[in-house]
Amino acid sequence: MANTFSVSSTTLFNNHILSDIKLKQIYKDTEATESSMELHHDPSELFEFMLKFMYSDNYDKDVLAKLAAGDMNERGFLSSNIYGLADKYDVPKLYKPACEDLEVLLLGGASNWKFVSTMATQYYENQPKADTPMGRVIVSVILANYVDKIHTADFEKTLLAYPVLAADIALNLQRKKHLNVMLGYTLITRNCCRIKSALNLTVLRRGYLGHVIVRTARR
Repeated sequence: MANTFSVSSTTLFNNHILSDIKLKQIYKDTEATESSMELHHDPSELFEFMLKFMYSDNYDKDVLAKLAAGDMNERGFLSSNIYGLADKYDVPKLYKPACEDLEVLLLGGASNWKFVSTMATQYYENQPKADTPMGRVIVSVILANYVDKIHTADFEKTLLAYPVLAADIALNLQRKKHLNVMLGYTLITRNCCRIKSALNLTVLRRGYLGHVIVRTARR
């Protein structure tokens, strides 16, 4: 079985006669009709990576590690750029492995705020759409592990520079039910939540629109 899969994936890849793989091709706002295409703006290594994945469903991290050559930022950029290619050429089955790949890097032991913020700004630099799978991964990591950074003036500047990032953060917060993490505080609606003493919560302010704002014991 393994040998059959290996042979088939190898022989199908780059076979102009047997290939049943199609890519979204647009030229001057018109769908392309040519059977071949030239690459002028996309990295050839990542385009080849995407094509091989389309035939084999194999997300080869060893190839990416080799391309990154030990540079952690570059390794993260590769995951993000692969997602970008998948979005550009309408290959949705590549979204999940690319997102999971970057998520592992963002949550890894070698990760820190500088790395996470670099990945965020790189991704949102040319991302016009809110609520993408990759955007949800990046924002969830920021709010789960670096929510204290949101208080800073530097991050405010980042949000102003990248409004889609700001929108994704707002969407993440809005979707949480009853107990919403909001800029390092917890917003609890009196009518739908009970504050238990076991949570060790200290009330900061009361009486605004029927809500209680509390500081959590764990930031």
